[in-house]
Amino acid sequence: MPISIRFALRSPKKGQVYANPHPLQVWITVNGQRDHFGAVYPPVTGSKLLVNPKEWQVEDQASSRRDDTVNKHLPKLKAYILEVFDRQCAIAQVNPDFPPTVKSVCYQIQEGKLPDWNPENGWQLGKQKPTIPLLSGDTSLVDVYSSRVAALERHYGPTPTKTQTIDVGRWKRGLDLLRAWAKAHNTPVPACQKITLSWLKDYHKWLQTQKSKKQSKPISAAMASRYIGKIGQVLQYMVDAELIERNNVEKQSWPRYDDKEILFLEPEHVAKLFTLNWKRTKGTALWWFLLMCCTGLDYPDAVAYARSRHGFERVGPSGRKILGKRLKPPHEEYDVPLLDEVEWLFAVHPEGPEDISGAAVNRYTDQIEGVLGITWRITNKTARKTFGCLMLINGYYIGEVSRMLGHKRISTTERHYARIIGSAVDRARSRVKKSSLI
Repeated sequence: MPISIRFALRSPKKGQVYANPHPLQVWITVNGQRDHFGAVYPPVTGSKLLVNPKEWQVEDQASSRRDDTVNKHLPKLKAYILEVFDRQCAIAQVNPDFPPTVKSVCYQIQEGKLPDWNPENGWQLGKQKPTIPLLSGDTSLVDVYSSRVAALERHYGPTPTKTQTIDVGRWKRGLDLLRAWAKAHNTPVPACQKITLSWLKDYHKWLQTQKSKKQSKPISAAMASRYIGKIGQVLQYMVDAELIERNNVEKQSWPRYDDKEILFLEPEHVAKLFTLNWKRTKGTALWWFLLMCCTGLDYPDAVAYARSRHGFERVGPSGRKILGKRLKPPHEEYDVPLLDEVEWLFAVHPEGPEDISGAAVNRYTDQIEGVLGITWRITNKTARKTFGCLMLINGYYIGEVSRMLGHKRISTTERHYARIIGSAVDRARSRVKKSSLI
């Protein structure tokens, strides 16, 4: 049984004209029955697909602007819909009298879960409790927030990654705090359309009276701002769905974390580590630590590079360099100059020593602290920071170092490397061209 999938501009409200950009709708036809809903990608948890009405081409089902991101998302959304339809067809083979319907297909796409089906009655849409409740501007912020948490859990699936688990945990913590506020004030959390800037400021202050989950000290102003930011994401979802008119979180500049003081090894520290002759596992840990110091790579990226140097190294106009994509999300590209110290390391271990894990490297960094006479804690992350700071000291611009470290935005590099301690202040005054850290 065929299915038809078409995308179209959503009709403007009475008395209004097409906005720019304007939302798209998905029109699905199954067995002669037609239905539609707003185009969202990724399904359930994603953002509305918007397009310039003047650039929308009905016949091509695409924007005339080639670099428009909607041209990338529409084929993926269509493929997902076809996958949903095929899966329901496979289930319905038990009793061909109850094939997929336009309602069952739309239900699964919008709710993110397969509707119940039995061979006697077919698709059971009405008997299921909706995964996402019907929302409006009068819906409590807690209810909308809760629905977004549920949608996020469905999106990550039954086996989320460690990062995804942490993300969901932070959202749930924000939900717990909203409920705690309601209990403390003996009043329900306001409806979404009644979330005023005044209420947000009061809630921000109240958050700072609460203790953080893992520590006994109160929540900081910057951490409170993160919880306000999540409320802002919920309200923006309601704005995009045209259920409320404004997101008051955006009207205020909320406190942020101060730039952290970056602790890193000085060139003389790195030089001293190269003179050590540690053996066995301790020597292996030192080798990996030094490779991270000389490349700025995270431990997994350093291992991947060591195992296949030819797959990462390139020759550019200014010499040899290391090119690749970080294994850590969001998988940004890095472009690192190949330093002399890297060649020294591979002269000892041409393909790198045994992979002992980043945690194993950290078990020996206390001995590095002792050798160097350092009183603060060194970890394998210190190696990456050392590379970034020493590149700045050697005269590279912040944008160039951002590219080396594989940061998605230069602002990330600026935030983390704004304060450089020790002798960096004096050396950073002049740009120097060097092919070596030490």
